[in-house]
This record gives sequence, C-alpha cells and structure tokens, in this order.
Amino acid sequence: MNKKAEKYLLNLVNSNYEDIAESFNETRKKPMKPMVLEIVESLNIKTEDKVLDLGCGNGRFLDVLGNDKNYLGVDNSKNLIKFAREKYGDKFQVLDVLKLDKLKENNFDFVFSWAVFHHIPGNNLRLNFLNQVYDKMKDDSVLVISVWKLRQKKNFFCLALKSFLNNFLYFRFLDWGDLVFNWGKKKNGIKPRYYHAFSKKGFENIFEKSKFKVENFLEDEFNYYIILKK
Repeated sequence: MNKKAEKYLLNLVNSNYEDIAESFNETRKKPMKPMVLEIVESLNIKTEDKVLDLGCGNGRFLDVLGNDKNYLGVDNSKNLIKFAREKYGDKFQVLDVLKLDKLKENNFDFVFSWAVFHHIPGNNLRLNFLNQVYDKMKDDSVLVISVWKLRQKKNFFCLALKSFLNNFLYFRFLDWGDLVFNWGKKKNGIKPRYYHAFSKKGFENIFEKSKFKVENFLEDEFNYYIILKK
C-alpha cells in the first residue's frame, strides 16, 4: 500500500461513520454476539478495573460490560459519541484511535476493540495502533480485538480485484484483501466504505509481530477474535 491509498482509506473511514451515524446507531441496538459475552465472562472483570473501549460507536458494549464499570469509550465519530452519551452518560470522548498518544488516561486493565481493526489500512498503521495500545496498558493486562470474516463472502475475489483495479487507476495501490464497496440505501445516499478482509493466518500473523503475547484465538460464524496479554 502506498501513502496515497493510505490517506484515501483513512479519510473514507473517518467520513463514513459521521455520514451514517444515525442509521448505524439504529442497527446497533441488538445484543452483541454470544462470543462477546463468553469472552467478557471469562475475563472476570471487576468493578474497579479500568476498561478502554476503542472504536466504541454508540456505546452498546456497556450493555454487556455493565454500566457500573470503570469504563472509557472513545471513537472518532462525534455523532456516534453523541448517541452514546445520550444513552449511557458521560463515559465517552471523541478521539482518533490511531492517535492514542493524545489520550491522557493510561494503565488500563482491559482494552477492547470490536470490529474496528479491519478499518485500519496497512500493516504499518496496524502495528503502530498496537504499539500505542500497549503503552496505555498495565502489565499483565488484556487486549481483545475482533474483525469480520469477510473472505468467506462468495464475491470476495471479484470484490477484492475490483477494489484494487478501481483504485489503481487513481495511483492508489491497495493491499490484497482491501475492499472498497458501496454501502447504504438510495434514499440516504450510497457511500463507498473500506474494510480489510483478513485471512485467518494473516490476522494471526500481525499480532506475532507486535509486543503482545497471544493468549487465545477464537471464531464464530462471522468474526475472528484474538485475546492478547501485555
């Protein structure tokens, strides 16, 4: 991936969630996946433990975690943070998850990032994200990350090839597995969105290059989950 592609994809992700915040909020009111509940229950999180939710969206993870927890949710979408505060209170702040050095709080016991990592373009930025998260955590603390299993889509190959060729015309050189495709309904406007479709091995490999120790790897029908320890 070249810098032109990286900049384009980052801008795309940032603008997307502001544009679709209202519809995204409406579609994220259902309970989270059973695997999320199983993971959280297995971690035995105490009320006094400091919890960081990266890319918290409308804050619905608090329904799983419990609103009594020592929790902070961050997201780069002002509109989604507004929805989160309206429902759960003042436990949220607007912040780009790729700029965690600007976050004053640190020494977190648990960090979660649900369905966010596949929006980070390129391994350099992904590793930089992991390094910044690492610096915000206590020793022996836990990081949980999930991504969608997009390579199981029937049209994955055609979509990946189309994404690569369409961007190549603008001298934006994507990585294989980067998907840029239209999302939304005509009445609200159809917008291009970006995801990286990780292979199972590719998802595992990125963490082997990080400072974290891999504790467990899990999957369900739609997602990969990795549990890491500092």
